[in-house]
Amino acid sequence: MFPVLALTVRGAANTCFFLVALSGLVAIGCRYKSSGKHFSQVLREYWPINLAFTGIFLAVLSNLISSGTFETRHLDSPLRFALFALVFWTLLLTPVKSEKYLEWGLIVGSLFTSLKTYYLWHKGAGRDQMGDFITIISFADMAMLLGVFVAFSIGWNDKKDKAIIAFKLVVMLASLYAVYISESRGAWIAIPVFATIALSLVKVRKSYKIVISLLIIFILGGVLSYGEIGKQRIKNIKSDIAAYVDGTNPDTAVGLRFQMWHGSWVLFTEHPLLGTGRQFYADGLKELSSLGIISPEAAKTGQGHSHQEVLYYMAAYGIIGLLALLLTYFVPAYYFFRELSGQDQRIRCAAGMGLALCLGFFVYGLTHVQFLWTHCSVFYSFYAALFLAYIVKRKESLHNSALLPV
Repeated sequence: MFPVLALTVRGAANTCFFLVALSGLVAIGCRYKSSGKHFSQVLREYWPINLAFTGIFLAVLSNLISSGTFETRHLDSPLRFALFALVFWTLLLTPVKSEKYLEWGLIVGSLFTSLKTYYLWHKGAGRDQMGDFITIISFADMAMLLGVFVAFSIGWNDKKDKAIIAFKLVVMLASLYAVYISESRGAWIAIPVFATIALSLVKVRKSYKIVISLLIIFILGGVLSYGEIGKQRIKNIKSDIAAYVDGTNPDTAVGLRFQMWHGSWVLFTEHPLLGTGRQFYADGLKELSSLGIISPEAAKTGQGHSHQEVLYYMAAYGIIGLLALLLTYFVPAYYFFRELSGQDQRIRCAAGMGLALCLGFFVYGLTHVQFLWTHCSVFYSFYAALFLAYIVKRKESLHNSALLPV
């Protein structure tokens, strides 16, 4: 249900996430075991990733305590990361045979998301309205990831399943079209990363992979260069940068981002250990504006965040926040990356999905702050737990099958 509801129904993703976490608490209370292991044993066995997912929560908590302005609402989104271990444990209790539900959940979820985007766009909804309950940037980023998951799940099908493979490709293309009409620029930056992961999953000659890579670059360049929306967005970027550089108008869309990034860096240098805190970030930008370091418009636009995840966490939560953010990206990425070279195709595809999730969010964070949105935190935490749990259960299933008498 999670893939279907995550981007289509307001509040559904959070509800599903907390129901899974609650189920885990019940399972712990009933002393259930996964492969003969209690929750505490799983917690210790996977301590690096469990610890990594608590990092952002601890960074925010440390800042709140040190500043003496304890506002629990700032812990809302980080709580989704802190509950990773519990959700991961709960999903480990799910039989590996349920992968068909996951496969079709991803397909339907991606399709619904694309149809929703097209419907809103066709109705004439502006970019602020197309995301519905979250920003269109975050919505488009996660919509693209759903399409990528569907494409990677082709590896779970036999070659004879031509109809379902073709359908998955159509669903993936529909998600790309939805992202295109959303006019979200940041999402497209991640395509080379996804393409690289996809090529690592395909066992073909190196020369073929080079040809495929060139074809992807050619198609992407064509879409952005000759499509009306793509041409206009590129034109806007060029003019914005030119206006910022020559000083004629520093308050264009791109110019404002450059200023917010610079402002975030300045705030980090002033509060390097624990940062300003989210509660004082907007005030910090206003002070920089009064000093002439950034414009008043940049201070106003950046009240919520800096449109750059790494710089925002550095400014708001200091070195501790930066370390926590990087651990959240790259520790789970390591768990998935090491499975890409395995022999089992199903495990490799699930690992590819997990790696696309981690690196995709990292790339998205170069132009936006994702983890301030609870839907993004839920999406990231849940799918990281889901793909890792699938890999663990699949390995156990293969091991047990090998032990069975022929």
